[in-house]
Amino acid sequence: AATSNQMFRRIDDFLSMHDIETPVRLLHSTAWLVDKFSPARDPELDADGELARQWFEPQRRGLLSPWAVGTVDQAMMAALKIKYQFLRLLGLSSKVLIIDEAHAYDVYMTTILERLLSWCSVLQIPVIILSATLPADKRRSLMQAYAGHITAPGLVSSGKDYPQLTHVDLSGNITERTICTVHGQNVVDVDIWPGALGDWERVADRAVLMAGKGGCICVIVNTVKEAQQLYKIVSERADETIWVRLFHSRYCVGDRLEIERVCLKAFGKTSLLAEQRGGNSSRPAKAILIATQVVEQSLDLDFDAMITALAPIDLILQRMGRMHRHEGRKRPPDYAKPVLTVLSPHDGGDLGPSAYVYEPWLLRKTLEILRHYEHISTANDIRPLIEKVYSEIPAPNHQNYDDWAEMINKIEDDKNKARVYLLPQPNKDQFTLSMIQEKFADPEASSEWFRARTRQGDDNCQVILLDPADFSHIGDKAYMISLDQAKKIMLSMVNIPAYWLANTSPAEGFTAMVEGTGRLSGRNLLEIREGRWEGQDSSKRGVNLIYDKIFGARLERK
Repeated sequence: AATSNQMFRRIDDFLSMHDIETPVRLLHSTAWLVDKFSPARDPELDADGELARQWFEPQRRGLLSPWAVGTVDQAMMAALKIKYQFLRLLGLSSKVLIIDEAHAYDVYMTTILERLLSWCSVLQIPVIILSATLPADKRRSLMQAYAGHITAPGLVSSGKDYPQLTHVDLSGNITERTICTVHGQNVVDVDIWPGALGDWERVADRAVLMAGKGGCICVIVNTVKEAQQLYKIVSERADETIWVRLFHSRYCVGDRLEIERVCLKAFGKTSLLAEQRGGNSSRPAKAILIATQVVEQSLDLDFDAMITALAPIDLILQRMGRMHRHEGRKRPPDYAKPVLTVLSPHDGGDLGPSAYVYEPWLLRKTLEILRHYEHISTANDIRPLIEKVYSEIPAPNHQNYDDWAEMINKIEDDKNKARVYLLPQPNKDQFTLSMIQEKFADPEASSEWFRARTRQGDDNCQVILLDPADFSHIGDKAYMISLDQAKKIMLSMVNIPAYWLANTSPAEGFTAMVEGTGRLSGRNLLEIREGRWEGQDSSKRGVNLIYDKIFGARLERK
C-alpha cells in the first residue's frame, strides 16, 4: 500500500502537468485514508443502502475509472471466482495493465497472475510487466499464459544482455531488444562474510566502523526481530556523530509515514538536489539505516555501501540497486565504488530465521554462485547470476537435493491451492463466466490470498493500538465516529503476525482485543497501557505486546 500511495501521487501529478483533469483512483484496503474519491462506509446506511454502497467500493468499482493505481491484488482478483469479479475484469478491459516488481510474487500469486494474463489476452488488454530480475523460465511462462503458445520459446534469452525488452503478440511471436539505460552502469565490489549471519555483535561493529569512515550505510536483514536486535546493539555502540535509524514493517501507520519521510529526506533525491544547488544537504555525513525488505522496492533511496543478510539472488540484486543510485552525488573517498557485504553462514551452517522466510535451496545456491564473484557488473552479470541460481536441477546425490525437492513440492502445493479460486481458462467461442457455479466471498480488505506469507504460512493481523481513554470512548461505538476521526485513529494501526495474540486472554488490568465496526471494520482494537498489553496464552504463559516509536511492535513471551 505504501508503494501504491507514492505511485498514486506521482501519476496524479503527471496527469495534472498534462492538463488531464480526470481523477486517478487509488485502490487498496485503506485507500479511503488517502484518496478523497474513495467512499468510506456510512454508519447510518440500512441493509439495502449498504448493499448498494458495496457496488461503489473502490476495490470493486475503482477499476472502472479511466486511471487507477493500486496494489496488485486489485487486478489479480479479476481472475478469481469471487463476487463482483466481473466489475474488475470490465474495468481492466479498457486499459493498459502495468504490473511492477513481478519478481517479488511467489508461486501462489504467479499462478493467479498467469490466469489473469490469459483473460487479458482474450479481451485484448495490453499488459506491461516490469522487473529487473525475472528468470527466463518465468518470463516464458508469463508469455505462454498471455499468448496461449510461444512460436519459438528458445528466443527468450537467458544471456547477458541487460536491460532488455521482451515482447510477445497474441499469435505468440517473440521479439527481444536490448535497450539503452539512462543511468550509468555500476560495478559493485562483493564481499562474502562467512559466519556473520546471525552474529549481530560483529555485524554491528563493522557497520559502525564503515559509517565512521564517512558515508551512508544500509544494513538489510530478513526479519523484523533481527532488525530490532541489531538496531539495539548499533545504537549503543555508535557515537553521536553517526545518524542511526531503524525501518521495518511493524510500525503504526503514522510512525511509518514519518520514518519514510525522514529516510527520503536523508537518502532520497531531495538531498541530492540540495547538493547540486550548492545548499546544505539533508544527507547525514555518517549514517546507518537498519532495515528489512521494506527498502528493496518501495522507496527511492541511495546509500554509499550496504551490508545484507543472505537472500535469493534476485533480491540481493534488488538490494544492491539501492547503492550509488543517484548520479551526480559526491561520494566519500572510501566508497567511490559501491561495496556490498553479504552475511552468510559457515559452509553448510545454519541459515537461522532466513530459512523460514526464503527457500533454503535458493539461499544456499545463491551463496554458492556469489562465491565466484568479487565484482558484479549491472550491465553484464545480472542475467547470468539469476539464471545460474534458478535454472539448475541438482542430481539426487547433491548435498542440498532434499532442500530442492522440498521447494519443488511446495511449488506444486502452492499452485494447487491457487487453482481452487481461479476462473476457468477463457474460451473465445463461449462466455464461460456465466457457467461458474461456485463463487467465494469477496475479500473486502486484505485478502488471505494476498497477505504476505512466510514458509510457515503466517497471516498478518491489522491491530489499532489505543490508549485507555480512546479505547473506552471508541470500543463498540466505532460505528459512530466521523471520517476524520477514523483517519486519525487509523494512524495507530500496525500489522502484526496473527499468531502473536491468537488464543490469548488479557492479564489483570488489561482488556481483550475486540473487532472493529463501522469505519474500523476488518481491524482489531487493542487497549495498550504505557506502550504495552499484557496477557497469557492457552498454556498460561505470559504474552506481552510492546510498542514504541523507535523499535515498533515487539512480542515478549515469559
